[in-house]
Amino acid sequence: MSTIKIDVLEVNQNIGNIYVGKINAHELYKLAKADIRRIVEGQGYEGIQRPLVKARIEAVKKYLSTSFATFPNSIILNLDSDHIESSDATSITIKCSEKVFSIIDGQHRLAGFEKPTCFEVIISIFIDLDISNQAMIFKTINSEQQKVDPSLKIDLENFNKVDTPEKVTSRIAYAFNIDPESPWYQSIKLTGNKDSNSEMGIISQKAFNTPIFRYIYDPQYYYTVVDMLSANSNDRKILLGKKELRKAKHILWDFYINTQEMFLYKILFNYFKVFKNIFSEEWGKSLITKTTGYNAMMKLFGDAFSICKKNGDFSYESFSEVLGGLKNLVGKMSREHYGASGDSAAEELYKDMKKYL
Repeated sequence: MSTIKIDVLEVNQNIGNIYVGKINAHELYKLAKADIRRIVEGQGYEGIQRPLVKARIEAVKKYLSTSFATFPNSIILNLDSDHIESSDATSITIKCSEKVFSIIDGQHRLAGFEKPTCFEVIISIFIDLDISNQAMIFKTINSEQQKVDPSLKIDLENFNKVDTPEKVTSRIAYAFNIDPESPWYQSIKLTGNKDSNSEMGIISQKAFNTPIFRYIYDPQYYYTVVDMLSANSNDRKILLGKKELRKAKHILWDFYINTQEMFLYKILFNYFKVFKNIFSEEWGKSLITKTTGYNAMMKLFGDAFSICKKNGDFSYESFSEVLGGLKNLVGKMSREHYGASGDSAAEELYKDMKKYL
């Protein structure tokens, strides 16, 4: 039987000793199993892990194909001492077989390493940890830690060395927020919370940005875009060769590819200004500037954009002509007319708006 020696650092904590080391990710993939929560006939439920989600595994694989892939946090494992040939404070020699390790946390990351790779991962090993403590660790890691606000995650995209659609859209959101003439002046919560740049704070950056960059491309290609731009001095023209990046619905792709952020800002500025002028009494106070109204507004943007593009005119006057009929909805931007917030309410509002184009 073959063995594998892992150099480790012994760490003492309240729960006992943890052994921290590194291992080739594909090797670990072959040696580890996830204890999936399941029904055992006559015994009820066993196992602590959630079922693997194929979409998450595919996302990991895409990420691993990039030049900047990294997993700096450890995969947490339990090792049955029956699989140990020898050990001390600096190394553990393990008898290799399938399912040597039980995964406490990190099953989706590890599932992405099905194929051989030179990628190493950090591991934290417990030895003979009982199932109750394994469950407690898994629950604590996946429920007690506070997640990063989605708007802050988008705002941090500004530190990216290349100009992704998310970064470009974040810059546009920032411009809307600081421009005193903007319909959204000090209204976008860039980090998800009100601050000195968003005293009104009526919509989050995530809610504001998402419909815009989805008109540029499908975010599932984020890592593809980052990798291609990183390898080509941030030249967006390199993306023209990737036909799958642009679909018919990506009406703002050309502005992105041609680095026309200011033109794109002006188009959106004119569009939003028309809405603010039509709904002047309700702007910032009613459904129209909440997420529901904004999503309906941005869905209508695709229709209005197509008409203005056909006319070759994205001016304020052009959008005013296209959207003028929306005056029929003044005074109706309320939950009484469109129910609770959510996708269905936004869809209903969008359909009513579209009638007046």
